[in-house]
This record gives sequence, structure tokens and C-alpha cells, in this order.
Amino acid sequence: MKSIVLSAICISAVLLVLAIQSKINGMAYCSHELEEALSVSVSQTLKEVLEQDSYGIHEKNEFIAAFLQALVMRTNSDADMKVSVISADMEKGLLDIEVRERLSGEKESALPEKDREIVVRRTVIYAKEK
Repeated sequence: MKSIVLSAICISAVLLVLAIQSKINGMAYCSHELEEALSVSVSQTLKEVLEQDSYGIHEKNEFIAAFLQALVMRTNSDADMKVSVISADMEKGLLDIEVRERLSGEKESALPEKDREIVVRRTVIYAKEK
């Protein structure tokens, strides 16, 4: 009887550790995905606007819209995002963006989870190659 109780406790402990590790990996994945999407979107937008003069962007709002389109195409999550443009200057090749992504707790999860927020800020200064 003693060994059955001890085995049940050990199995429960192992399952709890696996559930916690799964949650930690999930949050790390979401954070990495957002950082990667933001980095690539900012770089791609600056490169297209500054190197390809026929792109058709001539004002700040079009510049920001092109960035947002690139960001949306690269994100796979259905979380709520808030994008803040800190500064955008087409002439200098500067784009400073902050993205806040709110992840809601999963209902079918084994562990209770609160809403979490991931904040990523990226500043890129693009210099044309000669």
C-alpha cells in the first residue's frame, strides 16, 4: 500500500513538472515569434521603401501601413496586438516600433493561467549600401 501511494505521488509530480515546462515553452515560443516577426517586418519595410523607389510610398502614413501589412503577414497568433509607432522617418531610414501582444489564458489547460502580455520594441536605422 505504501508503494502505491508513493508511486502515485511521484507520477503526479512528474506530470506537474511536464505541464509547467509546457507552459514555459509556449510563452518562450510566443515571445520569440513576435520578436522575429517584428524584426523581419521592420527590416523588410525599410529595405523596400528605401531601395525600391517604385514602391509608391511617399508619406509617413503609407510607410507605417506597409510595415503593418508586413507584420500581419508574419504573425500566426490570434492574440490582441497593440502597435505603437515611436518614430518613423523615411528620409533618415528610421523606424522605431513597440508591439504589445496580450495572450489570454487557455481554458482547456491543466494549469490555471492569467492573461499575459509580451512587449517587444525594435529600432532600426537603415543605411543604403553604395
